[in-house]
Amino acid sequence: MVRAVLLAYCTPQDADDLVQEVFLKAMARLPSLRRSAAIGPWLAQIARREALSWRRALARQYRAVLSLAKDPTRRPGQPSQPCHAADDVLALIRRLPEEFREILIMRLLEQQSGPRIAAWTGRSHAAVRVALHRGLARLKELLASESDQ
Repeated sequence: MVRAVLLAYCTPQDADDLVQEVFLKAMARLPSLRRSAAIGPWLAQIARREALSWRRALARQYRAVLSLAKDPTRRPGQPSQPCHAADDVLALIRRLPEEFREILIMRLLEQQSGPRIAAWTGRSHAAVRVALHRGLARLKELLASESDQ
């Protein structure tokens, strides 16, 4: 039943992952269950909330990629470049060297701060800033070369 609820919102692969999340949350919230007879609707509600949360996170990531696709170095108030498909931008990010790829994804898609990325990667904050700057420059070059073709 939980998987069926999740399939209404996401792909089968994502539903398989989310089933685990639902049951982890259900186990943590089990003391809040007032009547054991209501466990079915209770689990279904947790599944719905988890699926909607997943969709919101996916939408945020998609919007971040679309924003980047317009122009990765654009400042507010400046005109933007032509828009690329989000999947195309992700494919371009994946073509970058690993040192840029991971940091760009953490920053642009996961919207993590420089200090947090530094802590996760074991690099200094300055090294993360340099890698972000260089990675964005290389991504912009790839975007420009793809637009020219």
